[in-house]
Amino acid sequence: MLCDTYCVSVAAVCCDIEEICHFDGMLCLQSTLVSMLPIVFLGDVLCLVHMCMLYSLYSFEYKWFNMGWELHRRLTFIESNWPYFIGFGLPLAVLTALPSSFFSR
Repeated sequence: MLCDTYCVSVAAVCCDIEEICHFDGMLCLQSTLVSMLPIVFLGDVLCLVHMCMLYSLYSFEYKWFNMGWELHRRLTFIESNWPYFIGFGLPLAVLTALPSSFFSR
C-alpha cells in the first residue's frame, strides 16, 4: 500500500515538473514572438508583460509546488490575480530588459 502511494506521488510530481517545463518554454517562445511584432512599442510592452508573468511564476512556483497545487490551479490563480503578478515581476523584467543595465551585462 505504501509503495503504491509513493509511486503515484512520484509519478504525479514528475508529470507536474514536465508540464511546468513545457509551459515555461512556451511562455518564453511566446514572449520572443510577441517582441517581434512590427509595432515596436507594442511588441516591447507585451514582451515585458510576458516576462513579468514568467518571473513572478518562477518566484511563487516553489511555494505552490510545496503546497501541492497542480499546474492548472497555479495558472488559474495567476490569471485571477494578474495585476499583482505583473507588478511583482516588473522590477526584474525591467532590469533585464534594459540594454544598458548593469544587471544584464
